[in-house]
Amino acid sequence: MRHAFSPRKVIRLAIPLIIFSVVVFLGIYGAVQQDMRQSANDPQIQLAEDASATFSKNRVIMYPQPTDIAASLEPFVMSFDKNGKTIYSSGSLDGKTPVVPSGVFTTTAQKGETRFTWEPKTGVRIAAVVVWTKNGYILSGRNIREVENRESALGHEMLLGWVISVIAIVGGSLLAAAL
Repeated sequence: MRHAFSPRKVIRLAIPLIIFSVVVFLGIYGAVQQDMRQSANDPQIQLAEDASATFSKNRVIMYPQPTDIAASLEPFVMSFDKNGKTIYSSGSLDGKTPVVPSGVFTTTAQKGETRFTWEPKTGVRIAAVVVWTKNGYILSGRNIREVENRESALGHEMLLGWVISVIAIVGGSLLAAAL
């Protein structure tokens, strides 16, 4: 004996699975996005720690050529005295030394190291690491344009995967409700 098709049965079957798929896809996106963003700090951590060791020995930090932080993906280094005044910068923005938010130095003095995303100009986002030394602070940063492009692509891929899973869930629910 065949039962009459019931839209309520389809909804009752599909809604919990759709909610579950939202949780799964958001969880996967969040984990992968955070891994991408945290990995963007790796070169800066190494540069900041190495420059900090040099700076602690009262040596001058110099890098061969300035980096336009808006255009280049090359990491850059900045050194600051104990008051947060710029001593040296291998990074420039619009031909000038970029200004670091002052609160970063307070936090770094307390913690020893601070990792943050810095937007010195609209559309220019920098993954930055600041470390404290006995002589002041060292900041190492790098434009994260490519990381953010990958994050955007990941978001689109996850959305497409979720839409396909919803279609499969609704299709399976329709089939189950028809039986």
